[in-house]
Amino acid sequence: MINRVFFTEGQFDAIRQRAATDAHVKMLVDTVLKEAETTSAAGELAFAYYYTGDVSYLDRAHRHVMAQLDNPSWDPEGFTSTDLRTAALCEQMAVAYSLFADRIPSEDRRRI
Repeated sequence: MINRVFFTEGQFDAIRQRAATDAHVKMLVDTVLKEAETTSAAGELAFAYYYTGDVSYLDRAHRHVMAQLDNPSWDPEGFTSTDLRTAALCEQMAVAYSLFADRIPSEDRRRI
């Protein structure tokens, strides 16, 4: 299940083909793949996973999201201390769920 807002699975063949012939597209793809090596952002990790097929990107995104849910400062019931960090975490949870929901255990989907 890929969030159609970002991309569809069918688009990756076209992206791979364009990256092979278009230097600008290759540079963009390489930039995202490089970011995916050091980030925990679900969007970059999802692109890297779907583009390369390397499940380690999916595993990292999954571990990061679950670790955030276990963080004692995470307050899903009340968000009494909301700020931009909370908003960014919520965005990453939504992105991760949208991109990876069918590839993670059902209990983890429920928690997210």
